[in-house]
Amino acid sequence: KAALTLESLGYAIGTIVIIVLIQRLFKGFMGTLSVLLGLVIMTGVAFAMGKTNFSDVGESSWVAVTQPFFFGLPQFSITAIFAMIIVMAVTAVETTGDVFATGEVVGKRIAPRDIANALRADGLSTLLGGVLNSFPYTCFAQNVGLVRLTRVSSRWVVTAAGVFMIVLGLLPKAAAFVAAIPPPVIGGASLAMFANVAVVGIQTLSKVDLRDNRNAVIVSTSIALALLVTFRRDDIVNAMPSWLQIIFGSGVTIGSLTAIILNLLFFHIGREASPDVAVVDGKKINLDDINAMDRDQFVATFSSMFSAHTWPVERAWESRPFASVSELRSSFEDAVLAASPEEAEELIASYTDIVSLVLDGAGDEQASTDTSNLSVGEVTPEEAEELRALAAAYHEKFGRPLIICVDNVVDRKHLLSSGWRRVEHSPAREARFALGEVIDIADLRFDQLVADANPMRAAWDAGFERL
Repeated sequence: KAALTLESLGYAIGTIVIIVLIQRLFKGFMGTLSVLLGLVIMTGVAFAMGKTNFSDVGESSWVAVTQPFFFGLPQFSITAIFAMIIVMAVTAVETTGDVFATGEVVGKRIAPRDIANALRADGLSTLLGGVLNSFPYTCFAQNVGLVRLTRVSSRWVVTAAGVFMIVLGLLPKAAAFVAAIPPPVIGGASLAMFANVAVVGIQTLSKVDLRDNRNAVIVSTSIALALLVTFRRDDIVNAMPSWLQIIFGSGVTIGSLTAIILNLLFFHIGREASPDVAVVDGKKINLDDINAMDRDQFVATFSSMFSAHTWPVERAWESRPFASVSELRSSFEDAVLAASPEEAEELIASYTDIVSLVLDGAGDEQASTDTSNLSVGEVTPEEAEELRALAAAYHEKFGRPLIICVDNVVDRKHLLSSGWRRVEHSPAREARFALGEVIDIADLRFDQLVADANPMRAAWDAGFERL
């Protein structure tokens, strides 16, 4: 038994070593094949050592189709329905985390629509899986690690892989071939992929203000419970009633649920509803407070909305009193749109080129925060070269920095395509377009400053405050 354990460990470590070496020695296409080559090479070693065989491949049929409803037509039971609701809620939590992790890897801002689409896909796949006698489906964190390891994030590649998997599902010989891969080899590859998932989590946590004790408590408690369930799963599951076992059967599930519940407890539940709309020096203020501000106080509160210039804020102050948050927002937009061409050009020129922010992190802290999602993931040399070429072409034609609001692009590829389209604009059109980007950036910062600026977020806040 000890020799077998050491042997299995050797296969797992050998797989990891091959993956790491390929990542270190090769770039481009070969680098993307590191996990696949690790599996193939170590499976070949195991076959040569007589530790695996492919006899089942020869015994399997070439083509087979799964019979729908093999176990009979669905029967509806209230108990089973509630049990499945719990299962799907748990898988929804895991899917949400995987989607955010994938967004972190590929440098894409995750919107509520992305989460909704992923959950719909989970629901549809689970429905089809039930028809074909399978279990509920969910996202797999291993695939997040695989995307990070291979640096292949094209949706077309993922779609092609899905089609390939469907075809393999109709070929029992292919399934038998995959089943012949030794478990230690699969385990070694999984370790490499899960480690990359952990790195993505660390990247996400690096953006959290852990100086706030509430955030520190949420993170530490969630991780502690997740690790406890992971390492003592059998003991904990056996101690739980059957209806709780699905929740305590996974460290990811209990950790995610703990984080969600603690976040509600610390930041939402128990807070008294108030007309507070902004935060100044850590204290909440409402519209009455804003309307009562003198010019200097108003400028100090909202000056971060614009880069270097305060005249848009000063002119917005002259529009007091504000009857609503919408009027407050509009006052800033109107101030910028009413500016003279010279003032508008000076305002645009005061912003840092978005290419410099993405590549070098240059500029003020607020600007770097605005573009942080575009800096996620490694910028390839080809991307860096094209970004610099874009910045140079834009500056040569228009004589100003390229300004793009991150809410208007989803990733660096989108940034590049949008930027090159703008290079083709006429000077007059681009001047108006660039000023619109400045306003969009100000709107984004306004949403960060003002609690009720974003209607969707305000609705969530109001709902939590009513709990």
